Amino acid sequence: MRKQRRLRAPRSDKVQARESTVIPPGSLSLVPVTAHFLEDDDTLYVERVLLFTSLQGHEFYGAPDTILRKNHAVLPIANFSDRPVRVEKGEVLGIAHNPRIWLDKAERFSPNEQTQIAAHAALLRTLASQERSLTVATEAPDITQTDDPLAEEPMEGGPKTSEIPPDDTPKESLVGTVDVSANLNEEQRVQLMKVIQRNEAAFALDGRLGMVNAECTIPLRPGSKEISLPPFPSSPAKREVI
Repeated sequence: MRKQRRLRAPRSDKVQARESTVIPPGSLSLVPVTAHFLEDDDTLYVERVLLFTSLQGHEFYGAPDTILRKNHAVLPIANFSDRPVRVEKGEVLGIAHNPRIWLDKAERFSPNEQTQIAAHAALLRTLASQERSLTVATEAPDITQTDDPLAEEPMEGGPKTSEIPPDDTPKESLVGTVDVSANLNEEQRVQLMKVIQRNEAAFALDGRLGMVNAECTIPLRPGSKEISLPPFPSSPAKREVI
């Protein structure tokens, strides 16, 4: 007589927000989450889920691929949009996997590849440590100390993100504006000025952009293929400058 098998509830692999959280634009917040941990393991590998806030696809929020620990079950959710987003309680923020099965084993890689992986991991740890040091710094260094001969007063309003564009150059001032090398003789200078005047449309004059009506060919390596990459998100401040 066969034993009756006990039906088990299907295990959920969803990682969901444990509480509602509002994330300001261009910032990151640690969001508490709930996930199903195995009885003999207290870690999970969480595969990222990007959540888009616009149809254009350039505004989104989400967490990177993360190792989630049972005693500190939070996901770093970054908001790449220019408006606040509200992460609702129960919202799916990632997909959980058993790291012992999901991740590649070290023996699958050659010794050279393992060395490269270890070097890359060491670099990431160093960058993370430096970033953490900058983040937790409570007092900025005084750059106007007397022992620094190059010290200057701090710039008001912080560093500039872009320079003010120069005034428009009128067409009549093109020849006088071009900086010609002093090493040219008079004949070479005259010939160069004629070339510049014939191609004045290539220069930004009278408030318009320069334009060259020509085609060029970019040589590629034999056998190379097109590369498709997702757009790199920018902060609201950088986006305004762009």
